[in-house]
Amino acid sequence: MTVHDLSDFIRNGFGIDIATSTVSTRDDGRFPSTSLTSLPAQVPARPSLPVQSPLDDTFVAFGLQTESQHVNALKHQLEQLQPTDSCVEEARILHELGRHLIAAQGYASSEVQAVYTRARRLLQYIDDDKEYIRTVWGIWAYYAVSGQLDRAEETGRLLLQHSTALNQGGGLLRAHNVLLATYGYRGDLDQALTHLMEARRYLANQETWSPETPSYDENVEVSLHSNAAWALWAAGRDADACHAADTAILLATRTSNSFTLAHALYFAARLHHLRRDPAAARDAARKTLELSKEESFPLWWAGAAIVAGDLRSQEGDHDNGLELVQEGMRVWEAIGARISAPYGHLTLAQCLGRRGDLLDAIAEVDKALRLISVMNCRFHESQAHCVRAELQALASGNGHVGLDADTENSLLHAIELARVRRARSFELRARISYARVLAAEHHSMEAHRTVAAGLRHFSPHDSSPDLSEARSFLDRLGASNMPSP
Repeated sequence: MTVHDLSDFIRNGFGIDIATSTVSTRDDGRFPSTSLTSLPAQVPARPSLPVQSPLDDTFVAFGLQTESQHVNALKHQLEQLQPTDSCVEEARILHELGRHLIAAQGYASSEVQAVYTRARRLLQYIDDDKEYIRTVWGIWAYYAVSGQLDRAEETGRLLLQHSTALNQGGGLLRAHNVLLATYGYRGDLDQALTHLMEARRYLANQETWSPETPSYDENVEVSLHSNAAWALWAAGRDADACHAADTAILLATRTSNSFTLAHALYFAARLHHLRRDPAAARDAARKTLELSKEESFPLWWAGAAIVAGDLRSQEGDHDNGLELVQEGMRVWEAIGARISAPYGHLTLAQCLGRRGDLLDAIAEVDKALRLISVMNCRFHESQAHCVRAELQALASGNGHVGLDADTENSLLHAIELARVRRARSFELRARISYARVLAAEHHSMEAHRTVAAGLRHFSPHDSSPDLSEARSFLDRLGASNMPSP
């Protein structure tokens, strides 16, 4: 499949209006503030939801006539509810409706927003534990993927408090999983890994949770391993990260659920892209693209397109790679999936940089840094400063690496950000970038010390693409300083 085939698929298959599909924000780029505790004193009146809506045309364009029928049927069920019907029944219908919308449009579309805004207003009236957990999870997913991490954390804490009070193992497992993901996106690896350990404890406890326990429409084991993979890699545990991603794919394959499998494949593609393992990233991205095209999952398709586009760019196919990355970013923007936008802008920047468009590339990094600040989504923050410094060094050196004060400060800042957060993989990567610039300026001893300081967090038996690069760099540096015979 060519880039143009994929572009036509997005425009004609997904049928998304890029120009008009948005998620509302304030003028400062933040989302309107509403506390989860500011719920009405009385049960809010049910809004009138039309059976037909513009979304139905979108579903038909997707080729998902079955999904369209489900959506219309569920909207009809909402219309038929009587004032005396329970909030639990309304929440159940809303969750089912949200699930079908999520499958086709992603977590952050305006339709999903409407569904979970209503569901959120019903929380204090839901006395069915499983329905409560299902509803809170849906609300968390919407907040997280749309980049509202403060609200996502608040929702995850709410789920944790509720499940702790009831000693509900399934709820506790899901609560720790969503907090793992939330803190992972924030770059708070200590908190993320703490929740991973707690989640694994409940997963292993067959008395409080078992594989037969309902997973509330998402396989929590698959989600847990996928979320764990990114956090473990950032913490410098490359082998554990790869094992987690492989486990997620294996479990997803056993579920026979295509959305869950696409989820696991995409997370694996992003992991291997982060790891700089092009063969593994290409394989996972290809499988994600194929499955997402077949089943019409724009959220996962867009992310895999960005990975695949960058890999093409690395191979020298700059124009087609760039086009595919931009296509993926447009789809993410259309469905309101803001949480990964910094990653998209950084990837686009690197594609532009390889093509020699250095000023445009730096502008893309600056967009990523603004979004990182607005959303407090700091997983890629160290990497962003590192990429910007490398591009700035090339720009100031007329295509050759040059060390000026701005470049040096950016690289040192990238190292410090990663060091404080104990993001060992990002720290090592930033140290290698700084050491390259130092070596180019003939500061070989300082370059050696810089990389060696990053390697001390790893054992000699650890292996990863970054570790191989760091060790090779030190070997070359040592050989270059050997006296001539």
